[in-house]
Amino acid sequence: MAVTWELKYSLTQSLIFKAFFSPPAHVRGKWRTAQLEEQGSESNYLQVTLALMARDEADRVRALAPLRPAEDAYLFDNSMMTIELGVNHLYALALKKGIVPNK
Repeated sequence: MAVTWELKYSLTQSLIFKAFFSPPAHVRGKWRTAQLEEQGSESNYLQVTLALMARDEADRVRALAPLRPAEDAYLFDNSMMTIELGVNHLYALALKKGIVPNK
């Protein structure tokens, strides 16, 4: 499977290609609300989104391993993409940068 190979290749190359996935909180709130409803839980989009935003802020300011992109990371908003399209986008970027070999 191409996805597995691409991720393994990237991880085994001393992180020469860094991507920071950053879909907006309102999109992640929509995803999480749908996920909770599929599991049969009642959920409120606004409450879920606000909770995600609070968690993001706590993660950004924590002393140990804060959730921040590396200075040289590619900021990647995959909120409007399927998983396959997102992986293909990152793979194309890695090809363009000469990080992965062209098959």
